[in-house]
Amino acid sequence: MGDWFRLARRKDYWKDPHYYCGTMLRLRAVLGLPVDDLKYAEQDLSILRHLRYIDLKATEGSGSVPDPPIDIQNYVRNNINNIAQYWKSDTPKITVLLGWAAQRVFEQMVKGELIKANLAHLKRVGLSHPSQFWHDVGFVEAKNRLSPLGENLNYWGPIAKKWKVGIP
Repeated sequence: MGDWFRLARRKDYWKDPHYYCGTMLRLRAVLGLPVDDLKYAEQDLSILRHLRYIDLKATEGSGSVPDPPIDIQNYVRNNINNIAQYWKSDTPKITVLLGWAAQRVFEQMVKGELIKANLAHLKRVGLSHPSQFWHDVGFVEAKNRLSPLGENLNYWGPIAKKWKVGIP
């Protein structure tokens, strides 16, 4: 996904400008940078150095995710050691969970593995998926809603348009 983001502007956003712009706006919000204007989604490519993109599903996306997200859960269950290694080897300061399925699977299946690996201090936040709610300005508070793995997840509920705590 790193190449996808680095090349997106030159490749007409791979025909998905909402996903690109929405992801960039969310990254800016978590970094505490302005997100009140769409120009910010394209303006500062230097923020990409803060982005490591992991798709827990590891397959090409579609417009919807079933509830419960059985395929994602099965993939994570069968590959939990490899998935946890992303945090153990790179140790990001912040994890942004995009969409309810990623938030739920991370909280129920990945978080415990990271806590066992003495990474409970790492912070995360749940934000809406960029393809569905790409310019949902409620996530502007994302930096202030970061919580360590040892605490409950703060996530933005795009339908209710408010911050919630727990597992979506």
